Amino acid sequence: MPHIAAGSRAGTACLAFFLVWTLLQIFPMPPQALAVFSPHRHQLVVASSALLDRQIPWSPLSYDIRHSLARWIFVLSLAFYYWLFQNTFTKSRDLKMLAWTLMGLGAMESLYGLVQSLVPAIGVLWVDASHAYVGMARGTYINRNHFAGFLEMIGMLCLGYTAAMGYRPFKKGWRKLLSSDSINRLIFFSMVLVVMLFALLLSQSRAGIASAIAGTATFFTLTRLSSKKSPIGLYIMAGVIVSLFIAYGLVIDFKPLIERFLRLGKDVDRIKIWQDGLAIVRDHPLGIGLANFPHVFPVYHVASSPRVRFTHVHNDWLELLIETGWPGFVALAGGFVYFLFRSVRNVLKLAPGVDPLRFFLAVGAVSGLTALAFHSLVDFNLQIPANCIYFVTLLGIVSVCIRDYGRDVHRPGKKRKIMRNTRQSGWAGR
Repeated sequence: MPHIAAGSRAGTACLAFFLVWTLLQIFPMPPQALAVFSPHRHQLVVASSALLDRQIPWSPLSYDIRHSLARWIFVLSLAFYYWLFQNTFTKSRDLKMLAWTLMGLGAMESLYGLVQSLVPAIGVLWVDASHAYVGMARGTYINRNHFAGFLEMIGMLCLGYTAAMGYRPFKKGWRKLLSSDSINRLIFFSMVLVVMLFALLLSQSRAGIASAIAGTATFFTLTRLSSKKSPIGLYIMAGVIVSLFIAYGLVIDFKPLIERFLRLGKDVDRIKIWQDGLAIVRDHPLGIGLANFPHVFPVYHVASSPRVRFTHVHNDWLELLIETGWPGFVALAGGFVYFLFRSVRNVLKLAPGVDPLRFFLAVGAVSGLTALAFHSLVDFNLQIPANCIYFVTLLGIVSVCIRDYGRDVHRPGKKRKIMRNTRQSGWAGR
C-alpha cells in the first residue's frame, strides 16, 4: 500500500529529527551561541563563572549531559526495538503467540493485583507493605497509576484478540452457535477481560479508569465504522463481560472506588506542578535536555507544595515539551499523532472478514495507544521503561497488522467470498 509506505517515511523522518535534536542538546556550544539559543541558561553560566572567577566555558542546552545521554540511548534502543519488531513479527502465528504472551502476562499481573487488594499485607514483591497504595491493586508496579496504564494497553489488545477469535459470518443460527466450542473459548477470554477490568478498578486509579473507558469507546467506534452491519459477535462478548462484571460486583464492594472519585479536589496540586513546569518552558523554549526535569524543577518549585519532591511533572506531554523544547515536542508528539491518525484512517478502509486477526489486533492496539495517550495527560506512564516497551510494542502491532493485512489469505476467490459473506451477514461469535 503506497499510502502506508509514505506514512512510514514521514514517521521515520519525525523520529530521526527528534533523535538528532536531542543529541544536539548534549553538545557544548560557544557562549555567544548559547546566548542566542538559550539566554536564560547563558545568564546562569555567566553568573556561576563569575562566582568561581573562571572563564565562561562552552555549555550545552542540557543541564546534565550524563542523564540526557543515558535517556537518549534508551530512546534509540526503543527505535531499534520497533524496527526489529516490524521485521520479526510478520506472520499470523507470530502475532498470535505475542498476543497470548501479553494476555497471559496481563492476567497474572491482574490476579496478583486482586490478591493485593484483598490481602494488603502482601505488598509488591520486594517493597514493604507499609508503603503507599496499601490495599490497592498494583501488580508488580510500585505506582497504581502505572499498573493501570499497563492494563489499559494489554486490556485493549486482549479485547481485540477476543473479537478476532469470535468473528465469523452468522449462518448456522443461534442454537448451533451457542452449542459450539467457540462460545466456550469466547467466554474464557471474556473472563480474562473481566479479571483485568476488576484489577483496573481495584487499582483505584481514576485517570486509568477514565482512559480505559476512552480506549473502549475508541475500539467500538472503529469496529462499528469499519463494519456496515451490527457486530453481533462483539455484542455477545460485551454482554458476557458486563454480566460477569455485575455478578462479581455483587460480591466485591466498590465503595472505596466511588469515594476516591468524589475526592477530586485533592488533585489541585497537580495543576500547580504544571504551572511551575510551564515556567520552565518560558525560560527554555528549546528545552533543558532529556531526563533533566528533576534537576531543574527545584528552582521553579513555587506554586506546588514545597514539602514534596517531584521527579516528574505528572504529564508526559508537558514533560516532553520541557525537556526537548518545542522542536523535539513537535517532532515526537506530532509524529505520534500523525501515526495514530494514519492508522485510524487505514483501519477504516479494511474489511474485518478478510483477515480478522490482523484487523482486530490493529483496532485493539490503536485503542490501547489512545487510552495511554489520554492517561499521559495527567500521569507519567511513559517515564516507566516497562510501559514504554509495551507502548512501542503496540505501535509495532499496528504497523505490522496494517502493512501485512490480508497476506495470509492466499486464494483471491476465498477472499472475495469472505468479504461478500461479511457484508451480508455481519458478525458472529465462533
